[in-house]
Amino acid sequence: SLETGVGDQCRKEFTDLMTEMTDLSSDLEASGIPFLDYRTYAERAFFPGHGGCPLQPKPEGPGEDGRCATVCQGLTQLSNLLNSKLFLLTLIHTLEEQPSFSQRDRCHVASLLSLALHGKLEYLTDIMRTLLGDLAAHYVHRNPKLMLRRTETMVEKLLTNWLSICLYAFLREVAGEPLYMLFRAIQYQVDKGPVDAVTEWRSGLAGHLTLSDEDLTSVTQNHWKRLNTLQHYKVPNGATVGLVPQLHSGSTISQSL
Repeated sequence: SLETGVGDQCRKEFTDLMTEMTDLSSDLEASGIPFLDYRTYAERAFFPGHGGCPLQPKPEGPGEDGRCATVCQGLTQLSNLLNSKLFLLTLIHTLEEQPSFSQRDRCHVASLLSLALHGKLEYLTDIMRTLLGDLAAHYVHRNPKLMLRRTETMVEKLLTNWLSICLYAFLREVAGEPLYMLFRAIQYQVDKGPVDAVTEWRSGLAGHLTLSDEDLTSVTQNHWKRLNTLQHYKVPNGATVGLVPQLHSGSTISQSL
């Protein structure tokens, strides 16, 4: 009957899925979960879309010793000012009162402050608690439901960065593995879908695999990104590969493996 057929099919699919997840677990035991190192994690959380911290030191050229000493002295004086709670709170409120200080500027400056005060989390927490109190008092006379709904103030971005810092150890030690397993399981089920003229290529164990020199799975070590290889993609011996034309943004055609 139809009911029996559906039941048999569900049991078969469930068995196949459990077998596939067992294989996935074995692969993860061998390769491990691709956790980001803390520096890369923090840079991506603080400055999303920048590809890293925008304040990376540049190599010093000849004749730069004098300038470097002046810059270091200025940064030391700025650090002393930022460690004054009164100065920092006044600076933040003054910046936010400027009409030309956009939402993007607020997020950027907040992330720079998070970076500068990263080694003094207790002080940063105190500053953030004071700013949150001011923000709550401001929203009492407006619409309290809108508070923390949108990142419109520097303290909201500071709070986001603070949570990112505090959650890193929890993600590595507790939540990271089950979340990654869930992601891979969903990805596997999606990859089992059909390949049509719109989606062109499906990556995964059950579909076509598009190989790229760099993608989201690329490994970064000491700020150097390693190019992907056949071993990185776990392409077995005897696999069938082919070159296909791929259109890029400049209407140029390159070859993809």
